[in-house]
Amino acid sequence: MDRIHVHLESDTKCWFTSDTHYGHANVMRFCNRPWTDINMMNKGLEDRWNEVVGENDIVFILGDVFWYKDPQQMTNKLKRLNGSQIYILPGNHDDVPALQKIKDNRVHIISDITVVFISGLDEDKPTRAHEFMLSHFPLATWSHFSRGVLNLHGHIHSGPRSRNEIDVPGYDLILKPHLTYDVGVDNNNYTPIEIREIINKMKNNENL
Repeated sequence: MDRIHVHLESDTKCWFTSDTHYGHANVMRFCNRPWTDINMMNKGLEDRWNEVVGENDIVFILGDVFWYKDPQQMTNKLKRLNGSQIYILPGNHDDVPALQKIKDNRVHIISDITVVFISGLDEDKPTRAHEFMLSHFPLATWSHFSRGVLNLHGHIHSGPRSRNEIDVPGYDLILKPHLTYDVGVDNNNYTPIEIREIINKMKNNENL
């Protein structure tokens, strides 16, 4: 299990996303995505990423990034996406050997269960580190959940448009919905979501 420490400067944000499924035509039907052409979907996801993610920002992708297996295609797509560091946690549809051949110095392949500590979120306590448990699949249990540590995940394709019963079960099987958040694109307007927004949603019980 990887342990990653991230410190956010005043000009840096930390974003989370998953389940882009670049190159996967059927996902448009499975999840009722608002595109009818695979090239339009690929470009639409790219545009929405670049609309919010800045050049200095950090992004965690929690699995199922690409449907294709060619490392050069993966590299070409990632090089069109903003961000200073991109961490990829592989999902069940990802080809890990192919991911490891990506030629982009910003990209880091991390373990399928990763703990990240993010500091710089509190103006009054800039060194305070917030702990998060990252995974592709939503977890049944994890370290420090009793202290309020959130599990950020993907896989279930939840969201207002997604017909997730076609693909995978929804939140009815999640044991700790008050501590889990689906960062997948189908649940977040096909756009990465910033860590502060996740925290605010969880405080306001907007994760379901």
